[in-house]
Amino acid sequence: MDLSYLLWLQNLRQASAVLEKLFAGISAFAVNPATMLIVFLIYWCLDRVQGIEILSCFTFGQYVNNTIKLTACVYRPWIRSSAIVPSALAVDGATGYSFPSGHTQMAASTYGVIGKQEKKHKAIRWICWIFAALVAFSRNFLGVHTPQDVLAALLEAVVLWNLLQWFERKYVQDPSRGRRWILLASLLCFATVLYYLFKSYPMDYENGMLVVDPEEMQIDGFGSVGMFLGFTLGWRMERKYVRFENCTGVMQAVIRILCGILAVGAVTLAVHELKPLFDPRWYKLTEHFLQIFAGMFLTPLLFHAVENRKK
Repeated sequence: MDLSYLLWLQNLRQASAVLEKLFAGISAFAVNPATMLIVFLIYWCLDRVQGIEILSCFTFGQYVNNTIKLTACVYRPWIRSSAIVPSALAVDGATGYSFPSGHTQMAASTYGVIGKQEKKHKAIRWICWIFAALVAFSRNFLGVHTPQDVLAALLEAVVLWNLLQWFERKYVQDPSRGRRWILLASLLCFATVLYYLFKSYPMDYENGMLVVDPEEMQIDGFGSVGMFLGFTLGWRMERKYVRFENCTGVMQAVIRILCGILAVGAVTLAVHELKPLFDPRWYKLTEHFLQIFAGMFLTPLLFHAVENRKK
């Protein structure tokens, strides 16, 4: 039944290049660096607490999502059935296994949560929710995910959001627990990497070639571990050494954005120079760890120093 639905959407897509480009654009924007910039802008400039909530849901959600993917090892729709022809505009971004949808989880954990947090402006709330829903639909429309993949990702985002809210109230607000949480998260990330490396994977062959290479599937998983660890360490260090306040003016916001571009850009360029020395999986883990850590801690440390010096 799920493949029949995808075939129906496939006929619609192949009949309209405009719709294909539209939904490919919507899908791509969900994982575009602009999305992370929007989240960090909220964290740096608008509301530190809300930014942390979104980033926690985003990074932990990606970690959980990719762990489920590498556990279930569900093949993409076009591997399951040769009748499914994914959109050429989306297939390059369809990395990793299929279940659950990473794009959907990412959109729900950012734009969905932004919409849930927005109390003053109903228009912004509904725009965010509608965009998250369109991203979910686009993954089906483009033929890169089944309905089960999308629905599971939406459910995952809702459950994790509520779980993290409970966790923050019970544990995070107690400063004495911070060090233990860092240790626990670090051990969890280490154990997860070992799990990714040594668990068994389906090894199906076609014409003497692997249908899916497990090492390629692990790349996104390693990256999500880096995100989660970068957020955890960055959050703890910002809380301990910086504790910045929300912006009070446009110029202050501009300075913070420039500091963010400098910090995140510098670590991205630095690790990129070392890319030839890394296994792709470890490169992705290192890159994502440094980018999130730079956004969470190095950027606030930099603009906090600049602001204090001006005072």
